[in-house]
Amino acid sequence: MEKLTKQEEEIMLHIWRLGSCTTKEVLQQLEEPKPPYTTVASVMNNLKRKGYIKSKQQRAVYHFTPRKLNTNRTL
Repeated sequence: MEKLTKQEEEIMLHIWRLGSCTTKEVLQQLEEPKPPYTTVASVMNNLKRKGYIKSKQQRAVYHFTPRKLNTNRTL
């Protein structure tokens, strides 16, 4: 797997904590100043491309889940 950027790592930590989540749910977990929704969506698509998360579409919303457990950090 490709190495994560700092921004990808931060978002991945929230995905691990949430388990299954949407882009909006991850955005709500981020501290102020929050990045734009489109930035978070792009980072999550990069995480999917890199193999860290998978997505499942339910109606018009994508739900993301980690492909791999976080074994390097305490949740």
